[in-house]
Amino acid sequence: MSTSALRLGAPRLAQITDDKSAPTEATPAAVPEKPSDQASMSKEALGTLAELMRSYERAAELERQIADHRFHVVVIQDRMEPRVIQVGSVPEVIQALAEVRKQRGARSFIFRGEAWGVTRGEFKYLVSPAKERFPLFDESTQVDIDPFGRLDAEVDEEPSDLPQS
Repeated sequence: MSTSALRLGAPRLAQITDDKSAPTEATPAAVPEKPSDQASMSKEALGTLAELMRSYERAAELERQIADHRFHVVVIQDRMEPRVIQVGSVPEVIQALAEVRKQRGARSFIFRGEAWGVTRGEFKYLVSPAKERFPLFDESTQVDIDPFGRLDAEVDEEPSDLPQS
């Protein structure tokens, strides 16, 4: 070994061959001794990574759900149909209520969440935000089948343009 190498801090041969139990500066932490140990560490790391990703996905889904929960201001005014004003923040609720207060005899109820709806027509359904339909009528009632197969609005009399038998 040259003297310049010794001056730069290179270890002497005696230092390299001495006590192997003494810690060295470049000792890697938990190096697997067998390939099977390395594979099991990879599986553990992948499992941890997968769980972490599921946590992030759940958090992102929760944020989307919270964002979908808008404020609903239900306004009921004398001799008028109730109406709903949908807004996304408290300042917008305050602004909407300021306008409602100007109307004589108006009352309001404020809700936060996903708005559900009710369908039009004879057979009403409750409709979820995911567009699922739930009947608001007794489905077990007798169904009246039209023997004439009409698709337009109900008519109580028989059609006159049917061929006579």
